[in-house]
Amino acid sequence: MKKVYCIGEVLVDFIGQPEAGIVNSKYFAKHPGGAPANVAAAIAKLGGSSYFLGQVGSDNFGSFLLASLQEVGINTSLVERHGKTTLAFVAIDGFGEREFEFYRGNDSEYKLPELLSLSDDSIIHFGSATALLGGKLKESYFQLLDYATGNGNFISFDPNFREDLISPDLVGEYIHDCRTFISYSNLVKLNKSEAQLISGEDDISAAADAILRLGTEVVIVTLGEKGALLCTNTGQKIIPSKLIKQVDSTGAGDAFIGAILFKLSQNLDPNWEVFVSFANLVGAYTCTSFGAIRAMPYMRDFLSFVNQ
Repeated sequence: MKKVYCIGEVLVDFIGQPEAGIVNSKYFAKHPGGAPANVAAAIAKLGGSSYFLGQVGSDNFGSFLLASLQEVGINTSLVERHGKTTLAFVAIDGFGEREFEFYRGNDSEYKLPELLSLSDDSIIHFGSATALLGGKLKESYFQLLDYATGNGNFISFDPNFREDLISPDLVGEYIHDCRTFISYSNLVKLNKSEAQLISGEDDISAAADAILRLGTEVVIVTLGEKGALLCTNTGQKIIPSKLIKQVDSTGAGDAFIGAILFKLSQNLDPNWEVFVSFANLVGAYTCTSFGAIRAMPYMRDFLSFVNQ
């Protein structure tokens, strides 16, 4: 089984009352979150080997996050601790969609270990919502990309665009950086709006083709309840998902790409249609309860869900 390394932020999600929004929620439940940490959790909970590279605060919230990552089996040996932990307040509306308020801590100060040594069959996943905003984390992000490219690692990229974090004057730089990562990646996963933003195409089929032409081998665009669009040099195909009663979509996209990487870590010859079908179901399962990491399935839970 190959090891999967996920770099970026881990934070505390404070989730408000159902359908109340941030303004009207009278209490918030504490959950571990952050896109790359979520991906690492999805891999570990399914039975894979995942490592998280990032920084948490030296405060109690940081202790909570480290314990949460270790509890689900993520290797935290490459995590740094300093300063304050990043917090996000998340409110769920009547349709299960989200609104955010971020209070950023010191995750931007993560510095890649100088003596980092990864096997050439390891998988490196870049999927941070904050890494392209600047600071040492962005430097580490690009340093790890250079390392992975030179080392021959399989590279996965998820842009994780957040309007609340990336101001309009930084969108151009963000798109440029995303295109750079896509050109070096073997696999790119995006949602519909990210595909449109980065490609400049409104039509999703055209957007996927445009992203594929940037140099990657596989493009997957998630389409919510409709499933996902798989795009390779051999063509495009929509892989359907399972209809469920959605409770909370937080972390579903991270669970999806985590499931893909879990399958990839176990297979020398990837069957992308099978992988995407599996990932659709893992993402759907994650939408059936609250919280990101806590909502993701262990393999036994997943098998029970599929057999229902």
